[in-house]
Amino acid sequence: IPSSVKSIGPYAFFRCSSLIEINIPSSVISIGKNAFDGCKSLEHISIPSSLSVLEDCIFGNCLSLKHIVIPPTITSIGKYVFDNCKSLSQINIPLSVTAIDNDAFHYCESLKQIIIPESVTSIGEGILKGCSSLTEISIPSTMSIFDMFFFFGCKSLTEIIIPSFIKEINEYCFGLCTSLEKITFNSCITSLKKAVFYKCKSLKYISIPSSVIEIGEGAFYECNSLKQISIPSSVKSIGEYAFFACTSLKNVLFENPSQLTSIGNHAFDKCSSMDHLDIPSTVTYIGEDAFPQSNCSIF
Repeated sequence: IPSSVKSIGPYAFFRCSSLIEINIPSSVISIGKNAFDGCKSLEHISIPSSLSVLEDCIFGNCLSLKHIVIPPTITSIGKYVFDNCKSLSQINIPLSVTAIDNDAFHYCESLKQIIIPESVTSIGEGILKGCSSLTEISIPSTMSIFDMFFFFGCKSLTEIIIPSFIKEINEYCFGLCTSLEKITFNSCITSLKKAVFYKCKSLKYISIPSSVIEIGEGAFYECNSLKQISIPSSVKSIGEYAFFACTSLKNVLFENPSQLTSIGNHAFDKCSSMDHLDIPSTVTYIGEDAFPQSNCSIF
C-alpha cells in the first residue's frame, strides 16, 4: 500500500483469500469495518501507530493470522475485530486501550492467555466466547460485571476465582466451560443468573456466596459432576430448571434459617442420584415436576 493512502474503506480487501501479508503505511489514519474480513491466508499484518480505533470485524475470519501487534495509540477495539481468528495464539493489549466491544476475540480457538490492562473501563458481551484453548486470564479491577457469554465455551478453563470487585455475573457467562471444576467467589453478587453455569459438565465444587438471593433459570443445567450443593439462607427463589439433569447431585443442603419461598418448574428434575430432599418450611410455591420422579423422598 503506497504512503499516499490515508484511508482504507470498509470491506476493501474483503475475502481476498490468497493475501498472505500486508504492510499498512503510517499515512493511513482510518481503516473501515470488515476491511480484511475473510482474508483466510493472511499471516502477518502491521497496524500503524497512526490509528486510534480498530473498527468492527476488520480482521474477522483471518484464519491464518497467528500474531498481531496492537500499537499503543489504539484506544478502542470494536465488535468482532478478531472474530474466528482460529490461529491467533498471542495478543498484547496496550495500556492505551480503554474499551473492548462485544465479541472482540470471539472464537479465537488458539488463544491461551490474555491480559486485559487496568486502562480498560468498558468491556462488552462475549469477548472471549469460544476461546476454547484459554487457560489464563487477567482482568482489570475497573471491571464490575462479567457480561453475557463472557467465558462461554472456554473449554480449557479448569478453575475460576471471582474477584471482589465483580458485582454482577450475567446470563450464560460460564456456559459450556466443560473442563471447569471449581469456582471460588470472593465477591458479593446477589444473583446467579440464567444458565450462568450451563452444561459445565466437570463442575464438582462451588460455594454459593451468602449474598445471593436468587438462583436463576437453568443456572446449573446439566452440571453432571456436581455432587453436593449448599443453598445459603439468603436465597429466596430457585428458578425453573436451575439444577435440571444434575445427574450426580445427591445432597442439597438448605442453610438455616432459610428464606426460600419458591422452587420453580423442573428445578431438580432428572437429578437421578438424589434420594431425599428436606424442603424448608418457608417455601410457599413448588413448580411443576420440580423434583425427580422416582427414588426421591421429599420432606
